[in-house]
Amino acid sequence: MTLSVGAATGSSLARGFVGLTFEASVLGTPALDASTSNLGQFLSALDQGRKRSRGILRFGGSDSDDKVVWASDSLRPLPAWASKSIGPSDLRALATITGPSGWSVDLGVNLLHPSVSKAAKEVASARQILGTQLHEVSIGNEPDLYTLFNGIPVNFEEYIARVHEYKAAIRALTPSVKFAGPDFYSTSWLDAFAWSSENTPSELSTFSYHFYPAYDCNRVAISASALLSEASFTSEKVLIDRASLAARLGGHTLALDEFNSISCGHYSPVEHQFASALWAVHGLLLAASRGVVSVGVQMTPSNCNSYTPLCIPDPNKPGEFAPRPIFSAMELVAHLETGVFLGTTSSASLPAGVNAWALRGADGTVSVVVENTRSKPLSALTLSMPGRTLVSTTELTAPALDATDGVTLITTPSSSSSLTGLHVAAQSVKVFTLGS
Repeated sequence: MTLSVGAATGSSLARGFVGLTFEASVLGTPALDASTSNLGQFLSALDQGRKRSRGILRFGGSDSDDKVVWASDSLRPLPAWASKSIGPSDLRALATITGPSGWSVDLGVNLLHPSVSKAAKEVASARQILGTQLHEVSIGNEPDLYTLFNGIPVNFEEYIARVHEYKAAIRALTPSVKFAGPDFYSTSWLDAFAWSSENTPSELSTFSYHFYPAYDCNRVAISASALLSEASFTSEKVLIDRASLAARLGGHTLALDEFNSISCGHYSPVEHQFASALWAVHGLLLAASRGVVSVGVQMTPSNCNSYTPLCIPDPNKPGEFAPRPIFSAMELVAHLETGVFLGTTSSASLPAGVNAWALRGADGTVSVVVENTRSKPLSALTLSMPGRTLVSTTELTAPALDATDGVTLITTPSSSSSLTGLHVAAQSVKVFTLGS
């Protein structure tokens, strides 16, 4: 089979594309304090190849609405709905991570249990402590689901009215703040938001949305074959295209600032197995190729048997992260950032389970990414791009699709410059780097 690489498609993989999304309750823990945490080394691993703009750390999630309350000073007792308070000291600890790393912060404020004054004070404190590293603020997390999961009746008009009130109070204390939104999960309010006064350049900096291709909150496990199916990736295409259209109506770019394999993220074993890494390579490159500017991969550091890319395996060492399989996929994609997507065509239809992308880097090299999720290798592959030779290969592999350890991401200089007779192992990803 011959895979030909052609002209630029018009899409690119933005610098800083790969980011991480934490629940707000992780603030104030040893995981986010440089004196106890090794998170910085993993941020550096993602930064290899990035020249200036680093990634984004988002703090929000359902905990920002359901569990966490802002308190400028210690707050006792907590409100009945809250299990934790956060304050300026927690943001100062976060700054020990973000300051040296150069990563930006997106901050979610509580809309479900509304307190306009607390939200305004939280953002003002974040600006004072984080400075320009405070990237954007989002108001509420998945507000389209408030009624469904919290039993608190909120219709779209009430949501918009609350957001207006919040923004006025936040801007009064922090005039330069930028907002992301709407951070919806479903599409039930999407069209209404697209045509609302909130979807304008003066009100919104980034159009942000959440994406999971599957759902196991009902405790019905999702299989690897289902996660890696064409239907799984088609659901991503459909969501991106719908949300991108809504974003463009307001003159915005689209970010998937909460993104992972299976919603709820802790019941299906595939979420923490190597299959999730294969899913992530495909899902991240698919998103970028369709115009998404950044992705925040959802974290649950306290649970290594979840979809989290990094976790803390030893509770006696609460600041020591360890990588899970999906993190290697994030590294692979992050190292391709700033690349411009090139078109690819094949001499025969690619077998089901085989997908390919090509990107031209800022240094002029071309990276051809071939993913093979099948149980048999792809052999006798030829790459066709006149004037190019093979420089190196990078392979993402593991002992088995259900492996949780033994995942490797290795770059090897090529012993031959030939673009013929290439091989991609079963259930792996290989990046062929082509030079002039």
